[in-house]
Amino acid sequence: MPDLPAMPTDPQPVLLYDDTTALGRARARVLWHVVSRDRFELRPWRRVALERWGLAPEDCRGHLVWVGGDGTVTRGRGVWPELLRHGHRFLRPGVRPVEGLVRARARR
Repeated sequence: MPDLPAMPTDPQPVLLYDDTTALGRARARVLWHVVSRDRFELRPWRRVALERWGLAPEDCRGHLVWVGGDGTVTRGRGVWPELLRHGHRFLRPGVRPVEGLVRARARR
């Protein structure tokens, strides 16, 4: 009997977005289509149990929030490197430069 392929044990990462504005919905959908549809889930924050990840509505209003498969939470500018890291192969070389920009802005 052939071996069955291993099933991933980690859940997919989730990108939480603010669905109260048309701009927020459009921005999240564009990211989902450009980065990759099958590599993370896209969910409006108002339809998710935020307490599960230690988040409050104030953390998500008007922002993108990345919840990794292991439960780590990234907010603000730190979401961009995570999106690139989990994106298509051609996007991954951009991770290091974007992380550098995020760190430089955080120092200001």
